[in-house]
Amino acid sequence: MTSVASAPTGGSTQFLDEAVSVCWTGERFVLRHAGGNIDHDLSAGQALSLLLLGENGNPETTRATIAAVDGRFAHELDHVITRFPTYLRGSKARKMDVDLWGNALRSSPRAPRPDQAAPSSVTWLLTLECNRRCPYCFYQIIPVRPETGRWPRDAAFKGPTAAERIAEMGRIGVADLYLTGGEPMLRPDIGSIIAQASGHGIRVHMVSKFHMHALQAEALADAGLHHITISLDDLRPAEGKRLTGASNYPAEALASIEACLAAGLDLEVNAVVTSLNADGLGPLARRLEDIGCRKLSISAMQTPYFRSSHAKGLEPQADLRPLMDRLLAGASGTMAIDFGAAGGNSKAKPCGATLVCEVGRRSLHILPNGDATRCHYMPQRPDLVIGSLLTHSILGVWRSDTFERWRRPERSMFGGTGCADCGGFDDCNSRGRCVASAFLEAGQANAPDAFCGAS
Repeated sequence: MTSVASAPTGGSTQFLDEAVSVCWTGERFVLRHAGGNIDHDLSAGQALSLLLLGENGNPETTRATIAAVDGRFAHELDHVITRFPTYLRGSKARKMDVDLWGNALRSSPRAPRPDQAAPSSVTWLLTLECNRRCPYCFYQIIPVRPETGRWPRDAAFKGPTAAERIAEMGRIGVADLYLTGGEPMLRPDIGSIIAQASGHGIRVHMVSKFHMHALQAEALADAGLHHITISLDDLRPAEGKRLTGASNYPAEALASIEACLAAGLDLEVNAVVTSLNADGLGPLARRLEDIGCRKLSISAMQTPYFRSSHAKGLEPQADLRPLMDRLLAGASGTMAIDFGAAGGNSKAKPCGATLVCEVGRRSLHILPNGDATRCHYMPQRPDLVIGSLLTHSILGVWRSDTFERWRRPERSMFGGTGCADCGGFDDCNSRGRCVASAFLEAGQANAPDAFCGAS
């Protein structure tokens, strides 16, 4: 993971980019980029929203017009603004021919095809090097000291190749780029990566536990960082040391949070809940409110997929809702408190229900060496590699036969497991399989995952 940011509601001008056009194929609407070699399938409401934006460039004017035309299209405007920020950067209005588009809008199917022509988000694992030792970390990180200042040894995806792939993200309509690690701040070019992506209109998000001073936070803001998540699980030094390997981490994290807030960055704090720190989250929430933090997410600890011995003694919390209720009861209301990606209950999701894994449906994951992988939580497994962005374009990987076999696997690949004869096999593929949990439980990717409703 990966959901996109909220659509803006203000009056900023958002014309269609000059290289982008809404086209009618005779059967469906598509959003076409002249240099992207791509057609994004659109519903009638999405097409209408984009056509109106192309004419007036004003989201609120467009919203009022859509409401007057067909109230069923009201939510489509927020969708296209959220989904296609790289395509809404034009400076010129273009006249919408109502007669030309009228019949097409009436005859177009309501829903677009479910498969996306290109990923709407990319998660880039910048390096596995890290200056922290978090026992619940999903990765077998490469321990380093933060003051070395050298290039991470595993980060081969850089320079012109990285710049071209970032530019391609803009052309094919990637909306969100998530930078993670290891520690992404150990990349000397982190500012350049953010600036290049934000320059194409891509929203850049970063997760960090780095000790940031004011100038570093300001540089991230100047580069155009859209959102930053800083992890802080406990304010107590002893618990802080157990959870990060550094007894001074709580003080460092608070300093980083204050620096990011002062720089005007959109900031969220995430706390991973374990049996060690559950009773310390109340004081943490109150302190964060005091320093001006506006959002705290709490996430359930999950056992590392490689069964790290460092996590021994840290028990995951099965249900975070009682803890959430206590935090909300003690909060003043100035800070939003919610579940993170792994919050709440980890229950089975019925086949075909809410997405379990977005890879191949909405998202692409990149490893430090430029490999695209089926699961960035298991970077050590070459059998999950889909292709290399050092030698192939993003679209080349996205459309590859290898990726297609992961999206729509043959039943024969699941021989000897409960999936082979399951009536929900195709629906399960449509929601995306959690291959990491399948490896953890069954020792192989092609097996029931942790969310299987039939097991």
